Amino acid sequence: MTVVPFVRPQPRAADGVTIMPRRDLRTGVVAAGVVRAWALEGDLVDALVAGRRAWRAAGHTSPLAIVPAFERLADAASAGDLAAEIQLNDISPRAVDIEVSERDLAGRSMAGIERLRARGFGVALVVDPDCPLPLGARARSLFTELLFPAPSRLDPFLGCDALDQSPVARRLFAARECGLVVTAVGVGDHTWARALLSAGFDRGEGPFAPNY
Repeated sequence: MTVVPFVRPQPRAADGVTIMPRRDLRTGVVAAGVVRAWALEGDLVDALVAGRRAWRAAGHTSPLAIVPAFERLADAASAGDLAAEIQLNDISPRAVDIEVSERDLAGRSMAGIERLRARGFGVALVVDPDCPLPLGARARSLFTELLFPAPSRLDPFLGCDALDQSPVARRLFAARECGLVVTAVGVGDHTWARALLSAGFDRGEGPFAPNY
């Protein structure tokens, strides 16, 4: 199994926004991106607007993710306000993925996530190593992607199947069974990327895929 070579590092966007691409581990194609930092005045939505402009200028049409403070999606009203602010900037919900931490969601209402999904936004769950959030069928239907920290050792993931009892491996297997996109964050190099592909990951983000 091979992974298509990736392009050389790209310069930081002129808008002052750092975007980390998420590449398909099989083809090397940029499948999505995430705004990780910005050096401009304004809040998260301002960074999204600038990042989207730079993302499109680089020739990408795939969705761009943002990572709001949990308070901005903790309930239906807050999530609705965030969605409205994004849409007022003439950005389609289908062009944006919202990242939320499993640790933040555990034991809390899913009303904010439901509101975002109803508006057409993708929602990516950042998996916690302890997997504290029960992911029944209803909860799984709310997420479009699961983000896992790339393991430093791949042994627990290789050959992952329904009999594997480690919490993260079970979560990975369930995501694959449900057809959710599974992304590894913090992928160090191409060898690591190939191993993650073999373990069942779809996309990778990290030093192996240079930022914009």
